[in-house]
Amino acid sequence: MQHLNHLTLAALGRLLTERAEAVAEVYTQQKDEIVIVFSSFALRIGCKNDFQYVVPVSVPKRAGKNTKDLFAELPGKKMISAFSPYGERALVMEFSGGVTAVCQMYGPRSDFWTVSGGTIVDRFRKSLPEPTAVIPQASPPTEYDGTNESLKSGFPHFDKYFVWKLKDEETRTSPSEAMTAVLNAVGKPYVVYEKGETTGFLLFSLPDFPGKAFDDVSEALEYFLRRRFARTAYFSEKRRMEALVREGLKKWGAAAEKSRQSLNEPVRYAEMADILMANLHAIPTGADVADVFDFYQNRPVSIPLNPELSPQENAERLYKKQKARDGQMKIQASLLAEASEKFERFQVLKTELDKATNLRALRQLAKDRPELSQNLKPGAEDALPFRRFEFMGYEIWVGKNAKNNDLLFRTAKKDDWWLHAKHTHGSHVVVPNRRREVKLPPPVLEYAAGLAAFFSGRRNESWVEVAYLPRKYARKAKRLPPGKVLLDREETVLATPIRPERADCL
Repeated sequence: MQHLNHLTLAALGRLLTERAEAVAEVYTQQKDEIVIVFSSFALRIGCKNDFQYVVPVSVPKRAGKNTKDLFAELPGKKMISAFSPYGERALVMEFSGGVTAVCQMYGPRSDFWTVSGGTIVDRFRKSLPEPTAVIPQASPPTEYDGTNESLKSGFPHFDKYFVWKLKDEETRTSPSEAMTAVLNAVGKPYVVYEKGETTGFLLFSLPDFPGKAFDDVSEALEYFLRRRFARTAYFSEKRRMEALVREGLKKWGAAAEKSRQSLNEPVRYAEMADILMANLHAIPTGADVADVFDFYQNRPVSIPLNPELSPQENAERLYKKQKARDGQMKIQASLLAEASEKFERFQVLKTELDKATNLRALRQLAKDRPELSQNLKPGAEDALPFRRFEFMGYEIWVGKNAKNNDLLFRTAKKDDWWLHAKHTHGSHVVVPNRRREVKLPPPVLEYAAGLAAFFSGRRNESWVEVAYLPRKYARKAKRLPPGKVLLDREETVLATPIRPERADCL
């Protein structure tokens, strides 16, 4: 996401320097978010596991409860300068009194801390390993020569969007001139686009990503954050409602079919009783079967009998069963009508849900339709074969126990990525490799490894060594206990255990 690109943070740093306002207060009222309030605006800094941001906004109203003051050394200090170290996803803010604040956006390891006299004064996420007090400054490159080596070494903040724009410019001019054109296009304009469930921020316009354009980075970031939260809430709520609709259609569709089959089941108790009564003289007492003529269907028939009862008592027993069956038929007919009505109701709800295109419409729908205002039944998540999470568009599967780990291992395809915490018991973690990538993006690897660390016996440690490799290099040998596999060509990464948010779970 380019809202955390070095060039975005650099533009934000210039804006903060120009405003040069003093800090009024610093507090938190949402998990993993800091609000730094200045005179005329506020800075929202989010360090969430799945979404990080540094966004200037209008001064928000502080909640009356569940809020806490932070960083007592900052209020009253005036902003002197702010900048982003070259190529880094970080923002350094220098205040009066020799206090420096560092905001480092490194995925699940994102943090905010203050420094004075070269020593860290306070930190927001104290559970993470202590960072270096000051981020070292890197030197900008002198020139781009068109090679991948010079691009990677000189422009580490260039993501796929930059590469697309750069390659397009290189078709018309030299590499150095193309680089100049790309850098000159930054902020002219900033673009916030919406594609599928993704809400994205771009530093420049791209033909395949139409969106709302902004000349001011502050306005663009504030709009991006507002739309990102609104659309995330919308799709989360819509998925919940869609799950309820699917559950309702499945439940009432099955109930209607069951009642329909019961009603269509052929039952001839009364006819068999009539045939017995017409042949009482021909059926000996104590017989276990009566071979008689069926005058209803004009053919011979064998009727099973209870030899302890007389033929007439057997006939009376069949009449009673027919009467009970007639009562059941009325009940089944009523159940069929109810199930059919409820099934049609959920079909209507599905159509209405498809038409709800914003969060307000969804909430109104939930208010008007009680069926959509409830949550899924307890235990519905347990019906899933594995825990499932989503991060940056990647689905991540996590085993629930040893036997479930084996099921997950068998389900994974050979090119899927497999992870497990080393030197301890824990869940298998699989990232389906639907994009056929040779390597996982570093933030996705960090997040998946963090899940593997959390769902292991070492979840309370600061750092956990996690093995990862393509599934094809792991094998399940005979006689190995449940959950155990043998690895070949494994790589390792150090990960901080990540407690998944409820919203992450699919």
